[in-house]
Amino acid sequence: MVDHGFDGIDSEPPATTTITKVEDLHHASSLWNVKKWMGATGALVLMVFALVAVSSSSLRANHHRENEMEEQDQELLRSVDLVGSSRDEVAAPACTFEECYGSNCNWQLAPYTCLFMNGGPHGGCSPTPWVVPETCTQQCDLSGCDDQEPPANVKSCDVPCDDAEWCNAVGERLCGSAAPFQCTVGSAAFGCSDDKYTWTFKTSIPTCSACCNADKCA
Repeated sequence: MVDHGFDGIDSEPPATTTITKVEDLHHASSLWNVKKWMGATGALVLMVFALVAVSSSSLRANHHRENEMEEQDQELLRSVDLVGSSRDEVAAPACTFEECYGSNCNWQLAPYTCLFMNGGPHGGCSPTPWVVPETCTQQCDLSGCDDQEPPANVKSCDVPCDDAEWCNAVGERLCGSAAPFQCTVGSAAFGCSDDKYTWTFKTSIPTCSACCNADKCA
């Protein structure tokens, strides 16, 4: 029997077997690293998709809010138009002669005067019509007061002056023919005007309480 120097039990495995196991370990490690990288990459991708989804949802919500705000603005504009239309349809009536000269409002700058509010006198002035009945119960428009003719029974200065107390005493301060209507009593005494109504209803009583026509002095 030939002795080959080893038996089947005690002999070492071939070197190729060890190399194969090492290669298998390297391969397994590489696969594990690849799996870890893919897992991390997948998580990152999921995060990106989640951010995109949140951004898209936020954009849609903002767009929806903008549409709602735009609709509200349009509704507000329609409401303002309706208010303007109602004001035009219910325009303030023209003031009477007494109302024109009884008001302290500027006829050009603030021609809308509130006559009464809740039953009491008001007297407020406004460049635009008052909202009835919220801010004023009764109003009128002063813009046409310049064109109104005074009633026949309205007092004027077209009356003779008293010769003894005025015509002879005033002397050189007597008004001339260009503006013969003269105030005789009040803070505007000796004042002259070419309008026979200047010192009557157009002026307060403390300013001038009596007047006459200097052209009628004898």
